[in-house]
Amino acid sequence: MLRSVLLLLVLSPFQAIYGQARPVAQLFSTWEEPIGGGHPSAAPRLSKSAPALYGDLERRVFELINQERRALGLEELLWDETLAQLARLHSIDMADRETLSHLGADGADTVTRARAYGVRGWRALGENIAFNQGFDDPANMAVERWMVSPKHRANITNPFFTHTGIGVARAPDGRIFFTQIFVAWR
Repeated sequence: MLRSVLLLLVLSPFQAIYGQARPVAQLFSTWEEPIGGGHPSAAPRLSKSAPALYGDLERRVFELINQERRALGLEELLWDETLAQLARLHSIDMADRETLSHLGADGADTVTRARAYGVRGWRALGENIAFNQGFDDPANMAVERWMVSPKHRANITNPFFTHTGIGVARAPDGRIFFTQIFVAWR
């Protein structure tokens, strides 16, 4: 049973320049009744049409995020492959549509996608997204920009989050899309 939901949405300087809103960070704090132990046990797997093509970039983001947390005296996040698969699917969707959005092509937000994917029993869920192009270290650039954004940084440095998954995809024009999902399990 859902008891409370908090959504934080930040608009980038893109809006001030171009007059269009660009969602860049979300934090959902939701308390659910526990469902079967709290962690997904039978989440769907990626199909062969959606392979994890950018594992090295995903791992680099993961290492950089934990480096930032260690520097602040926070516990490192643990890798969760189910969250990584969910993040990859969203990055692939954004890359295919060549758009940066917390909403999928079907209009589903982070919570809806997580539930549809079988992710249940969490207390808090957050998502950071980004894209960039032309950098020698695109993972470092994504994390660097997240750390100077108050809402992205809040997700990264939230001591309540314990697990994360990161997904990366490349658009036809070469832009690299990043999705990071954070979770605190019940």
